[in-house]
Amino acid sequence: MDAQRLFWISYQISNVVQIPFIFITAFALSFYVFGYAFFAGLLVFILGFVSNFFVGRYMRIVQKKVMKSKDARMKTTTEAITNIKMIKLYSW
Repeated sequence: MDAQRLFWISYQISNVVQIPFIFITAFALSFYVFGYAFFAGLLVFILGFVSNFFVGRYMRIVQKKVMKSKDARMKTTTEAITNIKMIKLYSW
């Protein structure tokens, strides 16, 4: 798994350098084509980015709560199975 992550990081590191240039070029060409209406699209882009950020943070909090409840459930199930094994062992 770690080797796969290192491969992915080394593969994607070039995008860190390319992304700002891609955004600047796309925004410049969009402004050239659409004129001042481009700023309305840019506002929608920024609002979508910010809202997605906050929704992602909320989903991370919810995911942590769900995982805690699943961990408690797994702990109870494991304990029950262990007790059943112990009872079967003593019945022999």
